Amino acid sequence: MEFIKRLPKRFPIGLRVLVLDVDTTHHPILHAMGNQFLYQVTTCCKPSVALNLLSQTECSFDVIIVDTDMQELSAYDFLEHILLFHKIPVIFMSSDYSTNSIMEAITKGASDYWIKPLEEQEFKNMWKYVVKGVMINENKHEKKLNQNMNIFDMNNIFNRKRGREDEFNVPKQDVKPKQILKIMDVPGLTREHVASHLQVSFVITVLYPCMLSHGW
Repeated sequence: MEFIKRLPKRFPIGLRVLVLDVDTTHHPILHAMGNQFLYQVTTCCKPSVALNLLSQTECSFDVIIVDTDMQELSAYDFLEHILLFHKIPVIFMSSDYSTNSIMEAITKGASDYWIKPLEEQEFKNMWKYVVKGVMINENKHEKKLNQNMNIFDMNNIFNRKRGREDEFNVPKQDVKPKQILKIMDVPGLTREHVASHLQVSFVITVLYPCMLSHGW
């Protein structure tokens, strides 16, 4: 599972958590839970402070917990901004446990909806949303690479000539994945991606038609 390599060492120890909670009396509880599970918890009570922390290059967070009861800015406006510009998992917390409120939060992009007072087990296991985010980004990255490979015209590399050059009609010049990688110049593309694509391409375009022509 390659995506695991993208996680910090000793994860989830050191999980960086930003908490936006207007109730400052709740902050010590959050810090205590953070210390218990070896998480780095930063608390603030204003959206403007949270956004300022997120804009600082030296401040980096893995998860954001947001109290839905905010005056300065709507929790949903804050959520939209985070998902659009920072792509960090956002967990809502509230004393409102109505089904409609929970459903609205989840459908608008919140990773979870916690009911106050928070449970330690929920707090402890919030690292799973970081893993989920890494997996989703990894899958998107792989999909993009595959699209680039499919769009690229392999015929420009093979430059096949009509006529029988050998039993399988393979070009005289053996093209290596390293050569294709240099020509394509696609960020993130590896020799393994190219080699895999070439194997599939060879079976579909060369080997399989040849087998059919020989009645195999």
